[in-house]
Amino acid sequence: MVSSDFLKLGILIITLLVLNSCSVAYRTLLGVDSTLKWKSSEQVIKDSEKRKISATSCFILDTASYQEAVITVFKNRVIDLKKDTLNIDSTALHQAKSNAKNDLQPVQIRYFTKTGEPIFKMINCYVEPLFPMNWNVDSCFDSFPPKTIEYLTTDTNENLSFFLPHLKTLNNRKVQLSDLPESDYYALVFWNDYMIRPSKTLIKQLKEYQLNYPSQNTFFLYVNNHNALIWGFADSELRAEIKQELEKEAQH
Repeated sequence: MVSSDFLKLGILIITLLVLNSCSVAYRTLLGVDSTLKWKSSEQVIKDSEKRKISATSCFILDTASYQEAVITVFKNRVIDLKKDTLNIDSTALHQAKSNAKNDLQPVQIRYFTKTGEPIFKMINCYVEPLFPMNWNVDSCFDSFPPKTIEYLTTDTNENLSFFLPHLKTLNNRKVQLSDLPESDYYALVFWNDYMIRPSKTLIKQLKEYQLNYPSQNTFFLYVNNHNALIWGFADSELRAEIKQELEKEAQH
């Protein structure tokens, strides 16, 4: 067994990595909105309309469950690393931290097969240069499906089924793979108004990518994670307000 103190330390490390990652280091350049404001479903709808995202392709990430799921995966990986040795392999531990940090990044795109198997991911930390911002890192979008860049080939990619339990539709319904339109591929896009410029640029470039490969049948799940993102930054007062908003939405 791994001690609770060790696991707490690991969770703290993940939190610090996310808060101090490249995505936060360039707040001004990335157009980061540091005002912590809860968005209702109506506000998310308005935001998606600005981005020309159809209502059927727009989803909302659950406020806290996704983060808890990522942390649980990290805990289990640390436990597995500890099972057969007294000293955890530092490289393996670093990779586990990197996986968790990447999974929690604010803006990202992932592609899956029609059965939900992962085939590609790209996150905001690896998008350079900032001006002009281009998600086609190492020409990853020069073919279909896109090819994962070298920096992320050692990451553990989760299946689409890992994400779906943490999504809900705009009318507050849960999402299962059987609920989605049949498609050859599925693409999951995390976007928000916290990191405005990366979100806006990614969505625009993905629409252009679709036009370049019109014969490829891909259903996009545009997942607004604004509320899930600000939860980790919220103080007790704001969290109380958020819970009140959630209760109101649950009654509708």
